[in-house]
Amino acid sequence: MKRTFLIITVMLFAFMQLQGQEKNFIDQNYIEVSARAELEVSPDEIFVQIIISEKDSKAKNNLEQKERDLFKALKTLGIDLSKDLQIQDVSSSLKEYMLKKDQILSSKKFILKLKGTDQLLKLYKSTEELGVPDVTIIRTEVSDMQEQIKRVMVKASEKAFERASLLAQSSGRKIGKVIYIQCYENFPVTYRGDMMVKSTYNFANEAAPEEMPVLQFEKIKLEQSVVVKYTLE
Repeated sequence: MKRTFLIITVMLFAFMQLQGQEKNFIDQNYIEVSARAELEVSPDEIFVQIIISEKDSKAKNNLEQKERDLFKALKTLGIDLSKDLQIQDVSSSLKEYMLKKDQILSSKKFILKLKGTDQLLKLYKSTEELGVPDVTIIRTEVSDMQEQIKRVMVKASEKAFERASLLAQSSGRKIGKVIYIQCYENFPVTYRGDMMVKSTYNFANEAAPEEMPVLQFEKIKLEQSVVVKYTLE
């Protein structure tokens, strides 16, 4: 019985201490501010899908030769095939024609990572020369996205501090330590830029450089909102 009474007394004392701490927090003089920061970043990694296909079943090495030619062209562009090129799909399909019924067309899909629009333009030129027209941009990304996210978070926090300092000074006070902070972030899960259409410019026509396309991607917007409470001194 005495032991039970002792346990209840200890629990009651701990509860009263907790209540007292909460009350002390609520009774403190504090200032609450909110701030929001935005940051637009340009994607620097471009992912494209390249499809090569075999159009004539009589040319048995047609697909393999195209693949070798493509790899050679990519190496010329300074692309590391082991790191930046991935085979996505290999498929064959039976097509029926009026006069030829057993023609099998094979194709291969590749996903290629490029670094900037400069490399993209060179890729377009190379694939056009190789007769590989099926080149499609599938997504864009920011290589240092986590660092950019940290930047916008710090920016929002700094804006909150400046706002709180200004309000406190206007009342003849100054802010103390942070006693509460809450973040509300809005960061894209998938970093997808504009799906650009390949220019109709003929890359073989070197006499008209002014026709070279200007390739731009939509910037990715990062947003961070914070609510901060500072003690007032």
